[in-house]
Amino acid sequence: MAYFLGLIGNFYYFFDLFSHFLLQYFVGGILLAPALLYLKRPIYASLVLIIAIASLIEARLYLQDPMQFFAPKGKETYTIVSFNHNYGQSVFQHIENWIRENKETHDVVILLEASPATVEMAERLGTEYPYQIHEPSTRGAFGMVILSRYEFLETEKIAQKGPSFDNLISRITIKAPDAKDPLTLYAMHPPPPVRPSATEQRNTELIKIAERVAAENAKNIVVLGDLNITPFSFTFKDFLEISDLKFQSYGLLLNPSWPTYFMLPIFKIPIDHAFYSDTLIQQRKEIGPAFMSDHNSLIVGYTER
Repeated sequence: MAYFLGLIGNFYYFFDLFSHFLLQYFVGGILLAPALLYLKRPIYASLVLIIAIASLIEARLYLQDPMQFFAPKGKETYTIVSFNHNYGQSVFQHIENWIRENKETHDVVILLEASPATVEMAERLGTEYPYQIHEPSTRGAFGMVILSRYEFLETEKIAQKGPSFDNLISRITIKAPDAKDPLTLYAMHPPPPVRPSATEQRNTELIKIAERVAAENAKNIVVLGDLNITPFSFTFKDFLEISDLKFQSYGLLLNPSWPTYFMLPIFKIPIDHAFYSDTLIQQRKEIGPAFMSDHNSLIVGYTER
């Protein structure tokens, strides 16, 4: 029933919630089928096995390469971190130490749910990351801080009016010393689909940025953040189609990042994402530490074609 409700998720936000668990349906079906056969329920066993296979196929349909389970690994021109570190974060010293330890490899660090305390930490990292954008929130969980090793060639705050609240998307352009062309990066954090208005705002923000990316003159483009959506939702597929960006995750579970209080990866879902233009090769995509956040950090690396 959960699987079939997800198939009609385009019609109502509550049904769409069921679309996010395709990989759990796959694992559940694989486990249930032999148990049902043992209980002499061949029809039910066949049904859950069909659902399991269909779920796995659908989960991989929108990857750039559905048969690629491992990152290619190679020299990275740009390495970017996106981390929803949690608005109520209390272990900033550990996060600061981790950022400082990786200052030679992480070129851009995007901290979502940024608060005034996040800004204080960012200022202490000014030597390692001299180029910064501070947009903290004092009333909610939708602030943002961006740290960069490279100078901002362009910066833009894209205001997003919504039925739930007014949100902000950041657009920056940087250029690594050994890069042929600059990189334009969109960092965003739409709201979670906890009610119809929030779902509408999340979907609207994603589609508007997709349309904006489609009209971009920039050659190298990356869009990333905590998008509060899995690759199995209809809006995710619309974003890919409109933006013409590529998407690739690795492993059977597609780099699941939330919620961290479930220790086993099978109980997590991928809602922190990165999309990239076909002028880039994604050399790395991996889940990083959580530091008591409900999200794992996401680390991606790209090189130019």
